[in-house]
Amino acid sequence: MKKIKLFCLPYAGGSSTMFMKWKTKLSSRIELTPIELSGRGSRINEECFNNFDCMMDDIVYNVVRKLDQGTQFSLLGHSMGCLLAFELYYRLKDLGYSATHVFLLGNHAPHEMNNEKKIDLFSEEALLNKLTAYGEEICMIMEDEEIKAFFLPIIRSDFEVLQSYKYRKYRKKIECECTIINGNKDLSIADYNLDDWRDYISSSCCCYFETIPGGHFFVQDKYEDVVNIVNKRIG
Repeated sequence: MKKIKLFCLPYAGGSSTMFMKWKTKLSSRIELTPIELSGRGSRINEECFNNFDCMMDDIVYNVVRKLDQGTQFSLLGHSMGCLLAFELYYRLKDLGYSATHVFLLGNHAPHEMNNEKKIDLFSEEALLNKLTAYGEEICMIMEDEEIKAFFLPIIRSDFEVLQSYKYRKYRKKIECECTIINGNKDLSIADYNLDDWRDYISSSCCCYFETIPGGHFFVQDKYEDVVNIVNKRIG
């Protein structure tokens, strides 16, 4: 049976390690391929990006070098990674690579980014207040001064990347099946209409909506539920 690569992109502040425990749960047909972003994990000695297009150029480079002609692949991203996966679909399409499925987790539709209120990222108070939308768990973690000193600069850079993003409508809609997955208690998306994602996907392709019990970090807390959905769609 021909394998399919699953390129995975993390949330702000996250690294490729968040996906590693998926490996034993994924179908044998799926080749887990997490993408490490600069400035964390195995790339901790590199500078973090603070511009969306620069981050995307780096991601495209690292994905394309893992693709051979005819390789089947799908994309998956959570939160910030969801937006990265959406844009990656189009950048790869322009290079002649077509995803078979896109999994978009824990985020609203991209056009809403143009309406997001910008915050002063160099104010620690403003940055920590922004994190409260993602649940108590992250706030409790940030109470540890050592953890905060390590992760807050990475999160700040990632939020800077997000604030530099400008949504531009593409001429064509996504031309492959998509699955939208969200937590039923995710406060960060509570005020958005998630059905807006349907407008981004060609009417000739299926668009599935899945809800998992939990808050924003359901991708970790209920990762087996996420993996089961992935296996159902592409396994």
